[in-house]
Amino acid sequence: LLSYSTAAENEPPATEVVLHSNYPGPIHGRTTISYTLPKPQPVRLEVFNMLGRCVRMVESHEQAPATYTMDPDMSEPASGADILCLEAGRYQLVEPMVLVR
Repeated sequence: LLSYSTAAENEPPATEVVLHSNYPGPIHGRTTISYTLPKPQPVRLEVFNMLGRCVRMVESHEQAPATYTMDPDMSEPASGADILCLEAGRYQLVEPMVLVR
């Protein structure tokens, strides 16, 4: 189950796509992931293992400009180092993650 929140209306608009570090780290089941979009664009947020296989699709649809925060259940992928990958428009950002059982 994912929960979303957007930035407050009085915050200045973002000028670039930002993928924030997930927390807590290392991950024991759930983690908080957040990213910021400066304009409406298609978003794809996935977790890849070190072999390059997608182990979890977190998001995949058009989103409005805002800061999004979600708490996906990460209990399915196996323990180890994984890569969080955000594709938003022409941007592709990555952030390392460590899953521990």
